Amino acid sequence: MLLTERELCPSIRDPEVPEVPPFANNPWRVINVRPRHEQVVARQLEGRCELYLPTYRSVRKWHDRKMTLDLPLFPGYVFVRINASERARILKTSGVRSLLAFGNEPAQVKESEIDEIKRIVASGCAVSPSALILGNRVRVIDGPMQGVEGVLQEFKNTCYLVVVVQMVSRAVKVTIERDWVKGIR
Repeated sequence: MLLTERELCPSIRDPEVPEVPPFANNPWRVINVRPRHEQVVARQLEGRCELYLPTYRSVRKWHDRKMTLDLPLFPGYVFVRINASERARILKTSGVRSLLAFGNEPAQVKESEIDEIKRIVASGCAVSPSALILGNRVRVIDGPMQGVEGVLQEFKNTCYLVVVVQMVSRAVKVTIERDWVKGIR
């Protein structure tokens, strides 16, 4: 009788069965962190929970040099997947101020909003934080962000798609071609 590779080494996972991340069933939450501590907190929480810290590249000039920095798209916030029982452990992390909540219930961010932010960051388009300004609601119908919905803005002949994360009252702005979007009602 021949033994299969799986029987010889049970630690090898079956490639037919998709691996489910251990935090996938938990909702996305938002933690508020001390100013300019987003990356420090993210490093401390790595491996303890699933986290998402969206960043953008910014060129900063000083009198003697230029530097390209990765800055947080949502200053003061880090998105995490945790269940309610992990709340105390997360709040004890150095640099964490609080977990956004309504009353005693931790606030949840929609999975679709996190997915849209991930697609925008991965698109390769110029991304930056944006103030919340009302405009025409559109859906991207072409390009790397196809399906993402947001608000269309124009400034100095450049079109921007602004995607709002309601829970933190913040938005992300990304440059976009005007013919990539279609108005929605």
